[in-house]
Amino acid sequence: MKVQILTRELVKPLIPTPPNLSNYKISFTDELAPVVNVPSILYYKANQNIKATSMCDILKTSVEKALPNFYPFAGRYEKNSRFIDCSDQGVEFITAQADGQLSVILGLGKKLEVKLLDQLVPCDVQKADEITDPLLHIQVTMFDCGGLALTLCFAHRIGDASTISSFMAGMVAVSRGLSIETFQPSFDVGSFYPRKGLPHWKLNWTDNNVTKRLVFDSEAIQTLRNKARPAGDIGKSKPSRIQLVNAVILQALVSIDSAKYGHSRAAYFMQTMNLREKASPPIPIQSFGNLFGLATVNLEAGEAKDKEYGDYVGMLSDSVKGAVDDYKNMLLQHEDDHRKVIDPFLEANEKLTDPEVNWFIHTSWSRFPYYDADFGWGTPIWASAAALPLKNVSILMDTKDLTGIEAWVYLEETDVPLFEQYPDILALTT
Repeated sequence: MKVQILTRELVKPLIPTPPNLSNYKISFTDELAPVVNVPSILYYKANQNIKATSMCDILKTSVEKALPNFYPFAGRYEKNSRFIDCSDQGVEFITAQADGQLSVILGLGKKLEVKLLDQLVPCDVQKADEITDPLLHIQVTMFDCGGLALTLCFAHRIGDASTISSFMAGMVAVSRGLSIETFQPSFDVGSFYPRKGLPHWKLNWTDNNVTKRLVFDSEAIQTLRNKARPAGDIGKSKPSRIQLVNAVILQALVSIDSAKYGHSRAAYFMQTMNLREKASPPIPIQSFGNLFGLATVNLEAGEAKDKEYGDYVGMLSDSVKGAVDDYKNMLLQHEDDHRKVIDPFLEANEKLTDPEVNWFIHTSWSRFPYYDADFGWGTPIWASAAALPLKNVSILMDTKDLTGIEAWVYLEETDVPLFEQYPDILALTT
């Protein structure tokens, strides 16, 4: 598949940002976010009632109309001063033409070479945080069949998956003639958590990696649930789909690491979690910015050696419950409560640079409304992540029917054969 860029322009808010909003201060939770552009892709099949070119026009107009309510996306980041210059420099908007059929990509299933999707991503994921870098890139790629792919690639510096999902929902609303006021974000995060000059969460970039896409359908999820919770064990709470899949990936990677080094090394597990509505009082779900925390599990060398699958599920579930308790008072203006948010990220930076620690990062995009994004020609037939030059990282998303989990796992190239042959990965994924 070859993709040709047709147009490239900067789209500005339909209503100019008022001068009093021109200086948007980021929060310390924004400071902690990694330097990365995060891509997500929605795929739409052809619609007999509307041409792909008209879809492009509708999407561009919806961006213009939604931006006044999400005005920081149209600005630029001043990294030395740590604020967003909201002078309406614009969002990069690209239209492109692919010389193939969307059905070819969708039909590949487990055989999909994820790098095939690279041409649908409008930006270099590592080039972020410079004054010339747009904070949001959008690419609309049309296929010969009349279908299209919509890619949103946002700078993690000013938002997380919840933030971009809200923007996408605002785009959908205005494209359907609804009031954008329904999607008015809250910009209070910087007031609650003023910037502190903190270091960002450091990612380990690598060119020697492979992205694997795995689908755990509803039957596989039930199999994992039964394995984690033996019959008759009704006293424990029901593990989530996310914890079930995270646990099988972690168990596989721990096994691979032990095989590589000949012994069980110290392991450090990091799960990101959306903090909206988890604090007391609750942080509004429509809050703009980075509001994610880390739930961590720290195992000493040899400690993971004899653990069963159910132990991994329990550890991950308990770490999330413990983190929720730690974060519940985060809205209070007490330094001790703020440290509970900050310290896990500082510890993570130490672990990520320790050659004796086997670390993993897991993040979830489950329950975000990707499959609700109907701009007037139907909902997406598929929603995906994209290739990232990272290792020991996974992104979990819902399947289209919302009963399974699609896992995007970023691995060192040398780990892929063992990972693919791990019994539960081999037996339970499609």
